[in-house]
This record gives sequence, C-alpha cells and structure tokens, in this order.
Amino acid sequence: MIKHTPLLALAAAALVACQTTGEGPVELSRSTAAGFEKYKEVDFREKAFAISQDGKAYMYMWCAHTSCSGGTIATETIYECDRRRRKRELSDQPCRVFAMGDEIVWEGAVTFPDTVAAYQLNIAEGTTLRGPADALGAVIYAPGNRADTDLPADDNRVPIYVSTMQARGWDTFKVVTNNDQLRGALGHKRAAEGIAKHIAQLREQGYRRVVVGSQSFGAWVSLVGGADPETWADANIAAVPGCCGPRTVDGEINDRFDRNRTELRPVLRDLKTPTLIFYFEGDDEFDPGGRGPVAKSALARNGIPHRVIDQPYGLRGHSAAWSAQFDYAFGQCVADFASGNTDTTACEIPPLAETKYLWSKEWTDPDAFDAARVTSADLRAHVGDTFIFYHKTGGRSAYYLQAEDRALVRRDRKGETTEEAIDLRIDGDRLCLDTCVTLYHWSGDRDFVVGVSADGEVVMQGTVLEGNPRNIQIASAPTG
Repeated sequence: MIKHTPLLALAAAALVACQTTGEGPVELSRSTAAGFEKYKEVDFREKAFAISQDGKAYMYMWCAHTSCSGGTIATETIYECDRRRRKRELSDQPCRVFAMGDEIVWEGAVTFPDTVAAYQLNIAEGTTLRGPADALGAVIYAPGNRADTDLPADDNRVPIYVSTMQARGWDTFKVVTNNDQLRGALGHKRAAEGIAKHIAQLREQGYRRVVVGSQSFGAWVSLVGGADPETWADANIAAVPGCCGPRTVDGEINDRFDRNRTELRPVLRDLKTPTLIFYFEGDDEFDPGGRGPVAKSALARNGIPHRVIDQPYGLRGHSAAWSAQFDYAFGQCVADFASGNTDTTACEIPPLAETKYLWSKEWTDPDAFDAARVTSADLRAHVGDTFIFYHKTGGRSAYYLQAEDRALVRRDRKGETTEEAIDLRIDGDRLCLDTCVTLYHWSGDRDFVVGVSADGEVVMQGTVLEGNPRNIQIASAPTG
C-alpha cells in the first residue's frame, strides 16, 4: 500500500529531519517493514528508525534517558545502519532517517509490503494425525530464531518431548515461516497474530485443547500472545523465552540483550494463559541472569496457573529442551500441564543430592523394553564410553569402561571426589560394575542408552565433558 508521511510534530525532530531525513519514493523490503513493526513496540519517546535509500537495510536505536538528544540518536542510528548494510552487503545506498519517535518523517511516498507473520502450519515429524475426535488435543511448536539461516518451508522437526506428546495421544504441528530472518525481525505481537490464526483454525476443526510448545523467540511470542486468552491457546510450554537475541550479534555486543530480563516482568504481568516455563543453566549467551526469580515473582503476583522450572540439575544450555534427558525428566510434567493439570506433582523434582531419587521412571511396557534391550554383544562395543550412575541415597558415580574387564570409577559423594580402578564383567545381558544393570536404547535413539538395575536405579550413558548436550552433567553437581 502507499502511505503518505505526516508532518513532523516535534520541533526538535524537525531540525533533524531537515538534515538527515530520507526523501523520494521508497519501497520497504519485507525484512525492513517487519523491523519497523518491531521498532513501534519500543516504548521510549526518544528513538529513531533509519533505512537505506532503497529500503533494503534498516537499523533502529533508542534512549531511555530524558536528557537524550533527538539529533544524537538520529545521527547514531544512521551510522549504525550504514555500518550494518555494508557489513552484511544488504545495500549500496546510504541510510537516512525514516522515523523519529512514533512519527514517520520520510519525505515521499512509502510502500509497505504485507508484514503479517506468514506462519504456515506443518504436521510434526513422526505424526499420524488422529483428528479432533480421537486426539487429546493439538500441540503447536513455535521454534526459536536462527538469525543467519532460513528454515525450509517444509521443516517439521520438533523436540523429543513434543514427539512424546504425539505418542501420548496428541496431534502435533510446527509453525514455520518461509524466511527465518523475517521471523526474527517481526514484532512479537505480529508474530503472535500469525500463530493465533492457526490456533483458531484448529479450534474450528474441533480440537478440544490447543497447546503451544515453544523455544526462545517462539516462547516469548507465546507469552505475548497469551495475554489474550480469547484468541490464544489453552496452555503454554515455554522453554527459555527470550525477546531480544543473544549477548553478541555479528561479534558485537547486543545493546538489547538485558531486555531478555528487564522486559520479562511486564510481559508476565499481562499474561492470562496458564504457562509452564523452563530456564536452564549454561545458557550464558542468552541469559542476562536472574530470569527465573523474576518469572516466579511476576507470575505469583499475576495469579494465573503457572510453573517455573529454573535451572534443573543435569540439563544445560539453550537447547536443553530438545534433549532426551529433558523428555525423560519432564515429559510427564509437560503432558499433565498441557492437559490442564497445572498442580501436577510430576514437576516437583528434587536435587540429585537429596535422598528422594530424581531419575525414577515406571517401566510399564516390558515388551517394548525387551525389544530395545542392549545385548551382551552390544555391550562390548561400549568400551571407551562413560556411564553415569545416580544413587538413590545421594551422590554420583561415573564409570569409564577402559576394557571389557575393567573400568575407572569416579565417585562424588558428600562433596568428596575419589577415583579408583574396578573390575567389570558381563553377566548375560547385564553390565556389572558395583552393581549389575540392564541397558536399553532410549526412545529409538541408538546413541543414547539408559540402564536399570534390579532395584530400579538408573544409569545414563554419556561422556563426562562440560557442555555435552547428551550427558547428565556431574561437573557442577550439588553436594551434601
């Protein structure tokens, strides 16, 4: 559409407009137009939005102090816009001011493309739809943002916990855009509108419940969308919600990074949808610190049904919710919350060091586990692997299989760490260390092994390396 710019109202900004404002007809690219939508959400009076003369590159900045100069913000924004367009080779035309504050100051006709979040709904991988009559409900997975990569239009990959929801009786879907960078630039409200359209369609089809599972950018969008319970889902499962990107972007400090925490309280204040939130330790690139306590405090004041699981032991990094360990520990918690049981005790998991055992699970399908059993021949292939044993009475032991007949064990108990060599033997299909365990391939993943001893204790396979996403960590284990 064609939009004619209004006259500039503020005298201070008028001087800036004479010196730095762009002029002539301009057509904004989809990314620039989406960036402008996000700019309009910035709740500061002193702010500026600059674009290249051809509308292909943009940058916006703001100042939170009353003493800020409109001219300074405009100049700095133009400088950063020019630097960005050259670095990313977005345009060869110089940047000029497009808007000051809430006013467009560009002198000429401006053409805006359609910037509504063009989310399409794909059936999640491994899903055979049951349909509204037979399914418990529908789960829509909203992914995080990968700023430098486009997701294919047919992308349907989802975390293991979402696949488990499908196995529990839900129909599962994933929303994607045809341009991942566009999704990252979209304002959260506009992105929420795109997902809300699919929520409405699923309800019209007859699904009894609709739940949004999400990650990072998508999780923040779910918090924004959840402010309107009439158009949003029945529940949110939000892993590491973040509004404003990582600590660094293109090797430079992200000035908006701290807003991942400072903007959290007002968003949660307006939330009206039951929400389960997860934060994980080791998420330093996306976490300014303190998000868990802020979320707990804000939601306690809000009063809506909620749970905040803050840095559960053994799950590390921004993508921890994609891991088999997350599904293993919190799959039932997620399923209960999605079904409306927000008071579920499945989320109340104590630290490993406490006597109540963390990684307990009922093995309800012996036939399925028999099929997944690791045979004695397979066991010999695990020489060189490390197995981590969590004891019901507290403490951890890590067994490094040095050969078929010996292992090196590292024990962490009551704050003390010891290492010793022990005998290892294979008894039928059991691996015998301090105790004998039967091993199973977990969730169809041939590289991830779970072991169960006769009294129900569990072993997790993995390499004891800091940050290994396939490992239940022991490096920073609580003591006592």
